Amino acid sequence: MLKNQSHILAVLACLLVLCTFASAVNHSVEGVGLANVVVTSVYWGTNPLSPSNAHPGDVNVQLSIVLSNVGDDVARNVNATLFLGPPLLYSYYERDALYSATASSVWKMAGDIGAGLGFTLAFTMSVD
Repeated sequence: MLKNQSHILAVLACLLVLCTFASAVNHSVEGVGLANVVVTSVYWGTNPLSPSNAHPGDVNVQLSIVLSNVGDDVARNVNATLFLGPPLLYSYYERDALYSATASSVWKMAGDIGAGLGFTLAFTMSVD
């Protein structure tokens, strides 16, 4: 279990770096403020007040990552990349069909995030 947690933390650290980099280049046109997007929460499931647990062999488990713009301007066109590695797989079942990515990363678009607001990214994962 400790090994799984360390993989997840490493992935989240990469995600944080990418999100912070993306926000640093998103200045307002007037140059008045600065966006600053950070990862504020990560949990398994859909409810942060009652997170679920993920274990080896689980499929269709949602990994939720909350991004928050703690800056004083809008972060424009925010994209997040989740780097995958064992034991995490981006493969899941929907209506009895298997969907999977063979890439080592998947990305999601959060779009614009206003100052003081957040956005939750949801990745449906399997744990090998």
